[in-house]
Amino acid sequence: MKLEDQVCSIELSKKLKELGVEQDSYFSWVLSKTTGDVFLSPTHLLLNRFYEILGSAFTVAELGEMLPKHITKYIKAYSVHYYLIIVYNTYGQVWTVKYERGCGGILEYFSDTKEVDARAKMMIYLRRANNDHRRELSTRTSTRDT
Repeated sequence: MKLEDQVCSIELSKKLKELGVEQDSYFSWVLSKTTGDVFLSPTHLLLNRFYEILGSAFTVAELGEMLPKHITKYIKAYSVHYYLIIVYNTYGQVWTVKYERGCGGILEYFSDTKEVDARAKMMIYLRRANNDHRRELSTRTSTRDT
């Protein structure tokens, strides 16, 4: 299996970086400033001025460590628990990463032919939701102060 198939795509890597996900991965997507080529490299080998790190190229295992095993949503006086579920559909040959309640309700899901990209999409969703929640809280706080 090629290394490119084992790490998240460059587009998803850039989005994760933009959203502030810690760039702590064994591999990185790199731009050569001399040739303009984009390639994968072990991050620790890129300590010179001729390369620009475009984003961490996270592996399935690295994203597995980062995704929460469960999420609790509070709705009025109730707490609802969603659990991380990863499924491979052999018929469609796609991976699905989702958060689901025990009784079948789904919080969100993402599918892709590469498991690592499905996980990266979920991480992007969670990071955006977290950022939106923070903005909402900060707006509420600032309007209370006035």
